[in-house]
Amino acid sequence: IQGFGRVGMTVAEELAKAGAVIIGLADDRAAVGNPKGIGHERATDWMREHDAVRGLPETEPMTKADLFAVDCDILVLAGLQGEITDANAGTIRSRIVAEVANGGATPAADVLLADRGVTVIPDIICSAGSTVLGYFEWVQDMQAFFWSEREIERELDRIVDKAMAGIQAMATAENVDLRSAAMMLAVSRVADATMLRGLYP
Repeated sequence: IQGFGRVGMTVAEELAKAGAVIIGLADDRAAVGNPKGIGHERATDWMREHDAVRGLPETEPMTKADLFAVDCDILVLAGLQGEITDANAGTIRSRIVAEVANGGATPAADVLLADRGVTVIPDIICSAGSTVLGYFEWVQDMQAFFWSEREIERELDRIVDKAMAGIQAMATAENVDLRSAAMMLAVSRVADATMLRGLYP
């Protein structure tokens, strides 16, 4: 997980619940790793106390470049924009790159990763949860009807799962990467809506 801040800590918790073993963490100053696994609760407690991953017990220091080169299933980008570029895309050894941060990989890196068979889950879907939750807040406010946390999580899962299924179907049908498929699907929906309602309401 590159970017072990508020979002990265939440991702770590959810991945751990799903049975994932977290083997590397980075903040904006340092990175640490342990091939046997890093407990997300201990890491979160350490980060909240020290505001840094450096020195996390039972881990070894590493560079961000080392973290990106770790052989793993999923590399989570939860930090800054442009972390993977054409300069370092060739070193990525994960099967999947999850762009939790907006613009985690550059367009040039996208091409190189696709050529190497690395699946990039683009920010347009991977970081959409907060946007959907903002919509939920607006809906509840407008209706003066408030949902439980469980109801919100269930509805969020439903919307994101449906969106991801649509993106995957488009990617398969058009033989394109997930980012291109997401944009194609979004543009087609806007075009369809415009045709149905007209340009000016």
